[in-house]
Amino acid sequence: MPFGIQTLSGTYIESVDVERKAETKVLLDSGGNYAGGHVVDDSYTFTVKGKGNAPVGIAEAGGDPNPVTGTVIITSVKYIESNEDFQTFEYSGVAYPYASGC
Repeated sequence: MPFGIQTLSGTYIESVDVERKAETKVLLDSGGNYAGGHVVDDSYTFTVKGKGNAPVGIAEAGGDPNPVTGTVIITSVKYIESNEDFQTFEYSGVAYPYASGC
């Protein structure tokens, strides 16, 4: 595998953090044995950090890291400029893979 971040292309990306969470509901039979299960509230949370120009319209410009899918809501965006370093950006969001568009 080549060196570098492969989950997002484009601007210089320093780090990508993706977490997938889900709650489970388990059904037990009268003997206390597993009888079935169901996953609910399936979601991804992610944070992307980089240098240079941030992707314009972050989510619309393909700024969702792999494997994030579904309806994406950007919850935080930071732009930092300094005389001593390149422009820096960071954005975070949440995605619901089975939600229809908002």
